[in-house]
Amino acid sequence: MATQAQGLATEIATTGALETLQSAATGVATSGALETMQSAATEVATIAGTQEGGSVEGVPDDIPIYPDHLNLQTFGGVISYVAHADLATVTQYYQTELPNNGWQQSQDPLLSAAASVLQYEKDDRKANLNLIDSQGTTVVAIQLQP
Repeated sequence: MATQAQGLATEIATTGALETLQSAATGVATSGALETMQSAATEVATIAGTQEGGSVEGVPDDIPIYPDHLNLQTFGGVISYVAHADLATVTQYYQTELPNNGWQQSQDPLLSAAASVLQYEKDDRKANLNLIDSQGTTVVAIQLQP
């Protein structure tokens, strides 16, 4: 299972999937993107499994992780996990906790009922967050750039 999650994280980092999710979030209300994103979120949650908790090893100290989460994975500058909370709650968590850790919002957030895309900067680093609704839980993918 860890190998599958690492493969997924590599694919997100190297195939442009992050940019694809950001683009899809902007047009989610006008196309079939909502169904596509929900399907992808369900697939990620299925691959991730149902192991409770997870280590924050490999996560920088200034990147908060939602406290109630499943199967946190880090690989190649991507942090991914499933948060046990709805999209609005997880979005608000990051909009509060990232500034509390010295991060500044670099672009206006893209918010919809299906997904949130948040972008932050700190010093010379960038954090791009994609939060995707998955039937009461939220799939979180954070891409860090040095």
